[in-house]
Amino acid sequence: MKPNWNKAPEWSTHWLELEGGRGVWSDKERSSVTFKWNEELPLLCSDKDDYESFFSLSVLQCVPRPEWKTLIHFKDKGKLVTYEAEGHLTHAAVKRQLMSELGVDSNFRFMVEYKQLN
Repeated sequence: MKPNWNKAPEWSTHWLELEGGRGVWSDKERSSVTFKWNEELPLLCSDKDDYESFFSLSVLQCVPRPEWKTLIHFKDKGKLVTYEAEGHLTHAAVKRQLMSELGVDSNFRFMVEYKQLN
């Protein structure tokens, strides 16, 4: 099972794979924890709300949220310029930021590159 970080809640920092092919998002690292249906599950969610099925499910794998930096490449007066930004910024977000900060028009061409830090 692999987490789809594009669908992760903003608060989640880890993906937990549980026994039985179940997976949940978590706000902290959890390794050898066994969840029981009647215990509190703070900042934990699943596609299904039937927490009774969590009875005695052990964590098989805890995957931290990947950390990214975004490299933005473009030419300015014939010279290649590269900006770095924290996070995994979308092309549209970068374009809006460049239009706002540099005053370029919507036809401005640039390339976005992503580097995973962990």
